[in-house]
Amino acid sequence: MPIERNMIRKLLNILAVVAVLAGCGTEVEDMPEKVGYLAVDLSYDYDTQTKAEDVNPADFDIIISGPVNITSKCADLPEIIELTPGTYIVSVQSPEDEPAAFDQPIYGCSASFDIVEGATTSVKLICTLLNMKVTVSPSQAFMSQVQNFEVTVTNGYGQLSWTKADVELGKAGYFIVAPMAVTLRGESVNGTPLSYDGFIFDVEASDHHIISFDSF
Repeated sequence: MPIERNMIRKLLNILAVVAVLAGCGTEVEDMPEKVGYLAVDLSYDYDTQTKAEDVNPADFDIIISGPVNITSKCADLPEIIELTPGTYIVSVQSPEDEPAAFDQPIYGCSASFDIVEGATTSVKLICTLLNMKVTVSPSQAFMSQVQNFEVTVTNGYGQLSWTKADVELGKAGYFIVAPMAVTLRGESVNGTPLSYDGFIFDVEASDHHIISFDSF
């Protein structure tokens, strides 16, 4: 019947339109994610360090915290880092973490920054010494009058000891920041026992404490 053929024709037209619309929908691209960029300039202040060549900022650990969180070695980060816009904190630290150790400076720093869509934010980080350097440097008169001795330094978390040979080599110890106790035990060239006990209470990160003994 003509009426039935018209209804079928209309139904086919409707299905065709739906199919076209569905096909068009698959071609609509997702909206691009809003991003900004971070460029990090990293260096460190090694004025108080005895072996600067042993410290490589590329080995430092870096943590970026904010809308996007990143944990990595500095060497593994790209020069330009893509981030979602927002406020961030970046922290950098050398991997060492012993509370007391010879030749183990610990460097670190942190900074906050904002990422703006489509813009590059440059952050300059200068890592400084987070622990304290300790050396033992008696006078020449003391060294000539003493047959042997041992100086022990402890900060309550760890301790290090220097012998006469260690002092002559100029060994440097590094301690996390805390008051330190210092003891000296030894013997003079004529057999007299030597003993000293003292404390260092005024301590801060990046300090270089030089422990010295004079003639007796």
